[in-house]
Amino acid sequence: MAESQKQKKTTQIACIITGKTTTLTKEYFERKVSEYGGEQLLRDQYICKQAKSMLKRGYSMQEVQDVLGSPNSQVSLTDEQVKVLISGEDSENFSPSQPLESVNIIVQPHVRDFIDKLKQYNG
Repeated sequence: MAESQKQKKTTQIACIITGKTTTLTKEYFERKVSEYGGEQLLRDQYICKQAKSMLKRGYSMQEVQDVLGSPNSQVSLTDEQVKVLISGEDSENFSPSQPLESVNIIVQPHVRDFIDKLKQYNG
Protein backbone atom coordinates (compact mmCIF):
# COMPACT_ATOMS: atom_id res chain seq x y z
CA MET A 1 0.00 0.00 0.00
CA ALA A 2 1.42 3.42 -0.96
CA GLU A 3 2.21 5.99 1.75
CA SER A 4 -0.43 8.38 0.40
CA GLN A 5 -3.10 5.68 0.75
CA LYS A 6 -2.26 4.93 4.38
CA GLN A 7 -4.28 6.93 6.85
CA LYS A 8 -3.68 6.84 10.56
CA LYS A 9 -6.73 5.63 12.43
CA THR A 10 -5.30 6.49 15.84
CA THR A 11 -3.03 9.12 17.37
CA GLN A 12 -0.95 8.90 20.51
CA ILE A 13 -0.77 11.78 22.95
CA ALA A 14 1.25 12.10 26.15
CA CYS A 15 -0.15 13.20 29.50
CA ILE A 16 1.65 16.32 30.74
CA ILE A 17 1.50 15.00 34.32
CA THR A 18 2.56 11.36 33.99
CA GLY A 19 4.20 11.31 30.58
CA LYS A 20 2.22 8.18 29.72
CA THR A 21 0.76 7.99 26.24
CA THR A 22 -2.88 7.47 25.40
CA THR A 23 -4.11 6.24 22.03
CA LEU A 24 -7.02 8.24 20.65
CA THR A 25 -9.15 7.46 17.62
CA LYS A 26 -8.80 9.86 14.73
CA GLU A 27 -12.32 11.23 15.27
CA TYR A 28 -11.87 11.74 19.02
CA PHE A 29 -8.47 13.36 18.50
CA GLU A 30 -9.90 15.79 15.93
CA ARG A 31 -12.76 16.66 18.30
CA LYS A 32 -10.28 17.35 21.12
CA VAL A 33 -8.08 19.46 18.82
CA SER A 34 -11.16 21.54 18.00
CA GLU A 35 -12.07 21.92 21.69
CA TYR A 36 -8.56 23.02 22.65
CA GLY A 37 -8.13 25.36 19.70
CA GLY A 38 -5.27 23.54 18.02
CA GLU A 39 -3.16 20.40 18.10
CA GLN A 40 -0.22 22.04 19.86
CA LEU A 41 -2.43 23.42 22.64
CA LEU A 42 -3.95 19.97 23.10
CA ARG A 43 -0.51 18.37 23.33
CA ASP A 44 0.70 21.10 25.72
CA GLN A 45 -2.30 20.78 28.05
CA TYR A 46 -3.49 17.16 27.80
CA ILE A 47 -4.03 15.44 31.15
CA CYS A 48 -5.04 11.77 31.03
CA LYS A 49 -8.30 10.63 32.62
CA GLN A 50 -6.64 8.85 35.58
CA ALA A 51 -4.47 11.84 36.47
CA LYS A 52 -7.35 14.29 36.02
CA SER A 53 -9.59 12.21 38.28
CA MET A 54 -7.00 12.13 41.05
CA LEU A 55 -6.25 15.84 40.73
CA LYS A 56 -9.95 16.66 40.99
CA ARG A 57 -10.08 14.62 44.19
CA GLY A 58 -7.41 16.86 45.69
CA TYR A 59 -4.18 14.94 45.14
CA SER A 60 -1.12 17.06 44.35
CA MET A 61 0.69 16.69 41.05
CA GLN A 62 3.57 14.90 42.82
CA GLU A 63 1.18 12.45 44.53
CA VAL A 64 -0.48 11.66 41.19
CA GLN A 65 2.91 11.03 39.60
CA ASP A 66 3.96 8.78 42.49
CA VAL A 67 0.76 6.72 42.41
CA LEU A 68 0.45 6.40 38.62
CA GLY A 69 4.17 5.99 38.03
CA SER A 70 6.24 7.36 35.18
CA PRO A 71 6.66 10.85 36.60
CA ASN A 72 7.13 13.36 33.85
CA SER A 73 10.18 15.31 34.99
CA GLN A 74 9.56 17.89 32.26
CA VAL A 75 6.42 19.29 33.93
CA SER A 76 6.87 23.01 34.45
CA LEU A 77 3.39 23.63 35.82
CA THR A 78 2.55 24.43 39.40
CA ASP A 79 -0.23 22.65 41.27
CA GLU A 80 -2.29 25.86 40.93
CA GLN A 81 -1.89 25.91 37.15
CA VAL A 82 -2.91 22.26 36.99
CA LYS A 83 -6.03 23.07 39.04
CA VAL A 84 -6.93 25.71 36.46
CA LEU A 85 -6.42 23.22 33.63
CA ILE A 86 -8.62 20.53 35.18
CA SER A 87 -11.34 22.96 36.17
CA GLY A 88 -12.32 23.22 32.51
CA GLU A 89 -15.45 25.20 31.72
CA ASP A 90 -16.10 26.01 35.38
CA SER A 91 -13.24 28.50 35.38
CA GLU A 92 -13.86 32.10 34.37
CA ASN A 93 -10.13 32.70 33.97
CA PHE A 94 -9.24 29.85 31.64
CA SER A 95 -10.33 28.11 28.51
CA PRO A 96 -8.45 25.26 26.82
CA SER A 97 -7.44 27.53 23.93
CA GLN A 98 -6.05 30.20 26.26
CA PRO A 99 -2.26 30.02 26.84
CA LEU A 100 -1.20 29.45 30.44
CA GLU A 101 0.72 32.73 30.48
CA SER A 102 -2.55 34.64 30.23
CA VAL A 103 -4.32 32.86 33.10
CA ASN A 104 -5.22 35.22 35.90
CA ILE A 105 -4.82 33.39 39.17
CA ILE A 106 -6.37 35.25 42.09
CA VAL A 107 -3.88 35.78 44.90
CA GLN A 108 -3.94 37.62 48.17
CA PRO A 109 -2.83 41.28 47.99
CA HIS A 110 0.38 40.77 49.98
CA VAL A 111 1.40 37.95 47.63
CA ARG A 112 0.64 40.12 44.59
CA ASP A 113 2.82 42.91 46.08
CA PHE A 114 5.65 40.42 46.59
CA ILE A 115 5.37 39.21 42.99
CA ASP A 116 5.36 42.79 41.70
CA LYS A 117 8.51 43.56 43.72
CA LEU A 118 10.20 40.48 42.27
CA LYS A 119 9.29 41.59 38.77
CA GLN A 120 10.79 45.04 39.41
CA TYR A 121 13.92 43.47 40.84
CA ASN A 122 14.35 41.14 37.88
CA GLY A 123 13.02 43.54 35.31
